[in-house]
This record gives sequence, C-alpha cells and structure tokens, in this order.
Amino acid sequence: MYVRPGMTASIEGVTPGKYRILFQIGRDWDDTAEEFRWPTATAIVDRTEPFEEDETYSSVVAITLHKLKGGNARTTPVPRQAFHRRRKA
Repeated sequence: MYVRPGMTASIEGVTPGKYRILFQIGRDWDDTAEEFRWPTATAIVDRTEPFEEDETYSSVVAITLHKLKGGNARTTPVPRQAFHRRRKA
C-alpha cells in the first residue's frame, strides 16, 4: 500500500494473527512497478502486532511512519529488496 505524506489509509480483510510491519520510505513512486525509484529507508518493526476479531470486535493497529517523542516502535533496517511486493499468481 502506498501512502503519501499527510494521508491515512486502512486495510480490510486482514486474517487474525500476529504481523510484523515492513515499510519503505522513498521518492518518485512508480505506479506500474509499485515501488520507489529512489528508496531512502527500508525497515521492519521489531515487535509483532496482533490482530484479533470475533463477532463483535476487531482490533485496530495504528502506526505513524515518522519519529514521535515518546514513540514506542523500534525498527531494524533491512535490505531494500526485502520490500518487493509478493504478487499472488
């Protein structure tokens, strides 16, 4: 999912489970290739984020991709190739 600065986005239909958030920051988004022409950072959030749901409740995970004073998400840099989208056949 591509999110421009100042935008918000949501994903629906997430299967319950624990997820690690992988993200990339860059410039010059290529819609056709679905990647940045000039990636500047690629990282993964160190902890997993649980997503749960039942008949009356679905959990919400909110992230901010810039540093916040008092923020609690530690990240680890990863090679930019780790970010390439896996397409369904």
